[in-house]
Amino acid sequence: MHSSVKDQQPLHNGFPLLQTELFTIKQQGRFIGINLLHRHRVLSSCPINGGLSDDLTYLVNHQSCDPVPESAHSSYLNSLSASQYHQLQCRGLGIPEHKTVLLNTAVNMNNHAVVQHSYKDLCVTVIATAGVESNALCAGDKTSWHENDNGIESCIETHQQAGTINLILLINRALSKGAVARAAVTLCEAKTEALRRLAVKSNYSARLATGTGTDQYIIASALEDAQKKKLTERQWSGGHSKLGELIALSSIEAVHSALRKQNGFDQVKTQHFCYALARFSITQERLLAQIKESCAPSLYTHIENNIEVLLSDPLVVSSAYALASIEDNLLSNTIAGGTAQQQRINQCALLSVSLSVNMTLFEQFHQQLRTFIQADLSTLISRAFILGIEQKWQFNRQSN
Repeated sequence: MHSSVKDQQPLHNGFPLLQTELFTIKQQGRFIGINLLHRHRVLSSCPINGGLSDDLTYLVNHQSCDPVPESAHSSYLNSLSASQYHQLQCRGLGIPEHKTVLLNTAVNMNNHAVVQHSYKDLCVTVIATAGVESNALCAGDKTSWHENDNGIESCIETHQQAGTINLILLINRALSKGAVARAAVTLCEAKTEALRRLAVKSNYSARLATGTGTDQYIIASALEDAQKKKLTERQWSGGHSKLGELIALSSIEAVHSALRKQNGFDQVKTQHFCYALARFSITQERLLAQIKESCAPSLYTHIENNIEVLLSDPLVVSSAYALASIEDNLLSNTIAGGTAQQQRINQCALLSVSLSVNMTLFEQFHQQLRTFIQADLSTLISRAFILGIEQKWQFNRQSN
């Protein structure tokens, strides 16, 4: 299903999300549009009317397709040039195509987030839509596509690409051209920090994601106030400035809110043993399979029946993130490779302690796990579970 003109209504008839003296934000179905009421300096990554401009009036984000588009829709999209598609959507919204920049995504527009932060005369507004479960990547991951003079060609086996983080940043004060460009850096840094705080994984490597392969942005700073008086241009938008702080805080909050709505990223999802270690192929299914191979049937049944409680225990989850940190530092060469296995065993011994609820058993668990000095991470973790639960179960039986 695609956004065709016959399905659209004029943007001005949309549902109002926010209105200020400088702009209005409205949602019209699959579109969220900002009408700039006064002159703004706009920098965007949009293919049409993108780059730097001082004469745009409309900033639009829209859901151009469903997350898994049907072949007919894909053929429709591929048949249009970027310019034709831009014209089609603007006409449907009743807005001038030459005064508009347009972001697109497969994310549901109803899952948007609008966040504002202020300080003295500064006010920053961020509108975000975000989806990362299929398309998140770390900068430097192997890519799937190459653009040459004849268009797009595939480099490697293709990967489903249905995720995008779209950010629209509105600033109520004038920024110099250089400050607008620096604001884009701050915006990108904040997006990456938002993903880091949620430990979002790359779908292309074992690293934490820094974004998706299709992220887009629009930044608009007001050049005049509500009385059309020219505003003095600010020169600083980096992290040491209050403006940079507001940009970052608003962006992090907006990305978090949008990801919670679109992909369910909350504490229930992130505070889970296998979520923390999924990047390293530690899944609940694999963990249970390895435990089953290595322990008595009665113990396995006990673990299987309680696995969700075990994997969500705060101490157990903390051990998972500690193990993930070892792997991350090993990937980045910030720790000596020869120490990694020793650190894995140390953390797995602590994991066994957490599972057994008996801090006095650390040395015992450590000695037992040292017999698996050549084992991979998955094997060490499964042994740690067996040792810890076995001790706890035996202790509970004796105490009863």
